[in-house]
Amino acid sequence: MPEFQLSPQRRYIIEHFIKQLPLLRKKAGLRQYELADCIGKSRQKLSDIERGIAPMGWDTFLAILFVLESYGLIDEIRNDSTLARVLEKELHPQNQNGDISHH
Repeated sequence: MPEFQLSPQRRYIIEHFIKQLPLLRKKAGLRQYELADCIGKSRQKLSDIERGIAPMGWDTFLAILFVLESYGLIDEIRNDSTLARVLEKELHPQNQNGDISHH
């Protein structure tokens, strides 16, 4: 989904996530080219995303999230209260109170 079609909430999630991405990627023990290969992007594209030069689409965000989860970083993501709160609302809209304490 192109950036201009993202909801404000999704844009916020992605902008916040991009700030954390280099650290999360390194904690997973992944080099840029390795993560890029996992999500079907070029290393240059991932580098541009990490530096804020290129936009990240929702599909790319979810793919990276999936990869990081597979490398055991889901707790790192859940411990980021800002990201966890808005991501929970976005991915589970039926839980409107935003409570993620059940995780």
